[in-house]
Amino acid sequence: GGCWEEEKIFRLVRIKNRFNEKSRHHDERVGYRDLSINLEVGWINVGGELDFLPVKEWEEKSAERHIIEVQLHLRSIKEAVGHEGHRNYEQWRNILIE
Repeated sequence: GGCWEEEKIFRLVRIKNRFNEKSRHHDERVGYRDLSINLEVGWINVGGELDFLPVKEWEEKSAERHIIEVQLHLRSIKEAVGHEGHRNYEQWRNILIE
């Protein structure tokens, strides 16, 4: 119970733990590590502004919904990869997976 349960504003959809070697999302060929968390959020538009709603109100108030991704990285990897590096990583990863 408690306040957290009553005011939950997102629904956990999926976790990809690429740090854990036993995870099905860990791919030794790629070498990239992060923790990716997918959350579903719901909101309504009130006077042109978004009002995020608790999960329990989504149906009643016909909330718009979207799945967001939160990524946690090691600072050293993020600094080494940078913006252009991530684009290169995605291309390389897609070639390896094919």
